[in-house]
Amino acid sequence: MCGVAEGAYVRTVAGWEILACKACGFTYTPRVRQSTATELDLPAGYVPIWRARHRQIYRLLEDRLAPGDLIVDVGAGFAELGRIVQAAGRYRYVGFEPSNSIARHAAARGIAVRPELFTSTSLREPASAVVLDNVIEHVADPRALLRACTEALRPGGVLVVIVPNRHDVRQLIPSWRDREHWIPPEHINYFTASSLAWAMQCAGVRPHPFGFAALGVRDIKYWPRALLELVRVYPFGLNMYGVKSASR
Repeated sequence: MCGVAEGAYVRTVAGWEILACKACGFTYTPRVRQSTATELDLPAGYVPIWRARHRQIYRLLEDRLAPGDLIVDVGAGFAELGRIVQAAGRYRYVGFEPSNSIARHAAARGIAVRPELFTSTSLREPASAVVLDNVIEHVADPRALLRACTEALRPGGVLVVIVPNRHDVRQLIPSWRDREHWIPPEHINYFTASSLAWAMQCAGVRPHPFGFAALGVRDIKYWPRALLELVRVYPFGLNMYGVKSASR
C-alpha cells in the first residue's frame, strides 16, 4: 500500500501466498488474476441478498446531497444501492460493474449499470458521491482506484468506502474466517482501520467512520457498533466516508 514491494510472509491459502509489507504492515497477495471480475451462472429469477448496509449508505448520503445529485456506485454488483436510489427518486444513479453477468442482471431489473471498469474519465460531469462498497479488497491497485474516484467527485462530494476488516473479531470463528476473510484470489488486499484511513487521506479525503450518521431506528442493533466507532474501535467491517475539499 505504501509502495514498498517487499513483504514478510503471513500465510498461504489454497496456493496463494499472502504477505505483509515490511514498511507499513499492509497485508496483500502479490499474485492476482488477470481479471478480478467474477462471472456467475445465475438461475432464472435470482434475487440478490439484501444487506442493511445498502440502506445505511443511502441514509448517510441523504444528509449530504441535494435533489438531482449524481451517485456513482463503483463495483456496483447487483446494484442494490441503485434500487434504493431509483425507488426514492431523489437522486440520479449510475453503477459500474465489470462482471458482465452481474451487470446484465442488474440492468434487467431496471437499474442503471454500465458493464465496465470505472476510471476518472468515465463520467461526463462530476459526481456528488462515489461509493466503493466492498470493492478495493478485490483490485490490484486500490490506491489508484481511490484516486480515480476522488478525482471524479465535485468539491464537497462524498467518497464512501466499505471493506472487510483485517482485525474483524469474527475471525475467531474458523468457519467464518475461512469462508469470508482469507479468500484469495477474491480478496487480495486486507485492510486495517489505519491502512484504510491512510489510503483515503492519500486520495484526498479525510476519513470518518459511519457512526450514527448512517443509522435510523430500524438499525438499532447496529448502535453499539456505532458507539465503538466513535472511540475508533472497529470490531467488524470498516465503513468509512470522506468529503472532498474545495481546494482539490
